[in-house]
Amino acid sequence: ATWNMKLLSVSLFTLLVLQANGAKILAVLPLPIFSHHNFFKPILNEIANRGHDLTVITMLPDKGANYTTIEVDGTIIEKMKGTFDFFEMRNSYWFFEFIGLYQFSSTVSNIMFQMPEIQKLIHSTDLHFDAVITESTFMQELYVAFGHKFQAPIIELHSLCNGFWFNHLTGNPSTYSYIVDYKTRSSNKMDFYNRFKNTILGISTLILHDLIILPKQEKLMNEYMNYTGWEKRPPIRKMLAETSLALVNTHEALHYAQPKNPNVIYVAGLHMKPAKKLPQDLQKYLDDAKEGVIYFSMGSNIKSAMMPDHTKQALLKAFGKLPYKILWKFETETLPNKPENLKISKWLPQTDILRK
Repeated sequence: ATWNMKLLSVSLFTLLVLQANGAKILAVLPLPIFSHHNFFKPILNEIANRGHDLTVITMLPDKGANYTTIEVDGTIIEKMKGTFDFFEMRNSYWFFEFIGLYQFSSTVSNIMFQMPEIQKLIHSTDLHFDAVITESTFMQELYVAFGHKFQAPIIELHSLCNGFWFNHLTGNPSTYSYIVDYKTRSSNKMDFYNRFKNTILGISTLILHDLIILPKQEKLMNEYMNYTGWEKRPPIRKMLAETSLALVNTHEALHYAQPKNPNVIYVAGLHMKPAKKLPQDLQKYLDDAKEGVIYFSMGSNIKSAMMPDHTKQALLKAFGKLPYKILWKFETETLPNKPENLKISKWLPQTDILRK
């Protein structure tokens, strides 16, 4: 108990010192996935609001932020995202999805590293950062090298729930017999077959990353991050194992019970904001729905307009039989065979709608 009190006192003193003087923090978060950045933004804004000197490398800048932003040009990436057929991907084995995601992430890294501002940052001799924030366990493992460059602790922002790869890299317990990976779609009451499937998925995930992804990341890291002293840099896996803190966008209530290390903190819900007033036409649509409303959206990356026609028509037919009004985030102005109870819109304030 005495040792815990001493540790708590030292931690509080450290926080007070940082609060008084302000820390210099670098966040390397270039991957342009909106749902991930919805998780990042409240954390980054709070860091800046508390007086810390924050620099963020990103393709999705927050225009109203009060921190320094190094914006990575996302023109090529937006064109790439427009060619992704996520509906076709669902028919592929997860292995090919992983490879596609890595290629996407690798393209982002190449664009970022070729920027003069980034190379200046990498080869600087007079810059110092007290901490480096990354999303390294999501196909961006090489960014952990910024921690080595600036001799700063790594803070991991993990926008998904724990997976086998995240657990493996951070030293978090990951026993296949009872810890269920979200990709298996199994319950925690696994029989022998589901345990076997869970184990095969876990082992193949580690093999894929260890034998394919990490070597490619090491090569890319060594090509671009050749700052003074890089020759003594440890392998990516070793640097990731020394992650000081991981903030994970999940909650105990969202998945089956599983152990976690003290430096892995669940912080789900940080993106929630007070509800805003809805546009008048949308508010009237909801108020007039006496039987209730169904809200349907596939997010920002998956475009409903790219849905196979047979799937689209099946949904329209099913929606038309329901007694409820339907709101569907759809990316085109028109939708053939749209039933009377369906309203489509290219954009909808999802959080505000769901709070009504």
